[in-house]
Amino acid sequence: MKEGERTKIVAMYRRHNYRCFACGDAAWQRAHIVGNTKANRKRFGDDVIDSPFNWLPACGLYCNGLIDVGHASKLPEEIAEHIKSGNIVAIEESVRENIKRKRGKYASSN
Repeated sequence: MKEGERTKIVAMYRRHNYRCFACGDAAWQRAHIVGNTKANRKRFGDDVIDSPFNWLPACGLYCNGLIDVGHASKLPEEIAEHIKSGNIVAIEESVRENIKRKRGKYASSN
């Protein structure tokens, strides 16, 4: 890992007080909001996928999955635009709403 990337990752953790964005537990993973896949790299570009605005701290795979917006309607496109503009407030608001949606979906399927 290059020093510049390390600095950006540490800044993300510090911004969130080393806590998981989804549940508040201690975080040890970096979750991509718009997933780091070949399809997403082609669709949105490396600048969006590798942007520090596309990362949030997570405590484990479950919360990492909650943070990832997947293919939810137009949400990935909306968040990609916020990432390009650096609008962290809008990004986090959209992710919070998506987490609520996913939790409701998981609860109703049990």
